[in-house]
Amino acid sequence: MLESHGNMTLEKRTQYNDRIWISWERQRRTITLSHEFNAKLFIVKNERDGFFRYPELIIKTVKIILQEKPKYVFAQNPSVVLAALVCFLKKSCKFTAIIDRHTNFKLNQRNSNKFKWLIFRCLSNYSLSKADHTIVTNKYLKLLIRNRSRSSSVLPDKIPILKPSGDFGIRPFKSKLTAFFICTFADDEPYRELFAAFRDFPEICLEVTGNYGGALDYSEIENLPSNVKLLGFVSNRCYIDHLFNCDFTIILTNQEFTLNCGAYESLAARKPMLLSDTKTIRSYFTFGANYIESDSLEGVRAGVRSIKSELALRENEITDQLPLMEFAWEEMFAATDAMFMN
Repeated sequence: MLESHGNMTLEKRTQYNDRIWISWERQRRTITLSHEFNAKLFIVKNERDGFFRYPELIIKTVKIILQEKPKYVFAQNPSVVLAALVCFLKKSCKFTAIIDRHTNFKLNQRNSNKFKWLIFRCLSNYSLSKADHTIVTNKYLKLLIRNRSRSSSVLPDKIPILKPSGDFGIRPFKSKLTAFFICTFADDEPYRELFAAFRDFPEICLEVTGNYGGALDYSEIENLPSNVKLLGFVSNRCYIDHLFNCDFTIILTNQEFTLNCGAYESLAARKPMLLSDTKTIRSYFTFGANYIESDSLEGVRAGVRSIKSELALRENEITDQLPLMEFAWEEMFAATDAMFMN
């Protein structure tokens, strides 16, 4: 039997009464993994920003744990505060703490002396050393924490089952190829280089998702190439429709040890991808993708040219090899489940 979460479909399972999953933000990975581990999911939110949101989130989280009396508590990191809180409570509340770490290590700030990052590293190291088990997304991060964690395993995102709504609307340039740039306008994403490169590709419409308000000023927006369309932050339904409606996706990061959620979603939609040329990304996304040297404008141009000329090849790779990736994930999941259960 299947159950639906927005435009994502999951196979219905019986939940164990002794497992809960707590998150302070809604993410596809959290929804999927809590379901796979048969854990009751609690997404705890409030409307405050910055430091002032933490007291309420902490109180709500403690109440959930006291009420549920679980044997196993999964916590999503981010937030590093949530991870540290769960590790702090585990002894007094008598549960096993499993932290899903994602890639939340902020390695680009590891030498910073700013108070914010000193606190982050303190909480991060505490949760690593105290968690009974830590889940990371790739083998490089497992090596990174091998001397600091009690137990760890690698579990990338599962390829989701996504369904378009069927109400795609009309492409702005029906006769053109459409690239879908899955962007959050974070510091590690070379979006300015990509926008500049697309001046040389008027035959491709670039649709860009993500909240650009704090990243681009008025003059930058006004001077974007005419084939670049900023969508802003879109609903999950709209996001999936754009994903299925494009010819290929672009997901970029300059940060090593990162596997982008957008790449898993692209494979779910059977879309060729243009990805950053990092060791971590190349080692996992071995098919369906071309890779881009994003540290130079010419490298970005070369990447766009390459994916444009090889779309059919990448589509065939996804059809042939995606089932093998899905099977490999099931094996990794089984190993992770057995590891912390023992």
